[in-house]
Amino acid sequence: MIIIDIFAKKLYAIRYNNDELDVYNKLIENWTDVQFVREFVKKHQKDIAEKNLNKVIKDIISDAEDIDDLLYELSNSKNENIGHFFAPLFNSEYQVQLLSRQKGRVHKKSYTRIYGIKIESNCFVITGGAIKFTRFMQDRHHTNQELININKVKDYLNDKGVIDKDTLQDLDIQ
Repeated sequence: MIIIDIFAKKLYAIRYNNDELDVYNKLIENWTDVQFVREFVKKHQKDIAEKNLNKVIKDIISDAEDIDDLLYELSNSKNENIGHFFAPLFNSEYQVQLLSRQKGRVHKKSYTRIYGIKIESNCFVITGGAIKFTRFMQDRHHTNQELININKVKDYLNDKGVIDKDTLQDLDIQ
């Protein structure tokens, strides 16, 4: 895996060895692709409480555009902290942890989630993301895979001795 600097040395993303795009840009590309989103929604429609699938499709695309705009804005602001977008992955987690697993979404009812590792309060590594219709990540294969990915990246960063932004910068970042 390769770590890519995507926004102003505050936001990084993983690019897996065989992929052309890092996970963040791949998510935004997929989530703003009407055909991709439509197929995904149809495949998972049994999990969706909202009966108007066209509304769900529009909401997903709109949320993806909002995520991209918001993260760009937060990353390039001197006064704003990108940490305002993220929250602990599990709602029951309330203690500060080294390399904390995080999730980000534009609002509480959003179907789209960005997953990452908190390096410092204003520095994150994005490990992936998902369109999530179920309560628990373990409930569906695609969200469970994101849980596996976030844990792999956390282990990788631990193995490399990353404890803060400076030690992250010591890695070979592209």
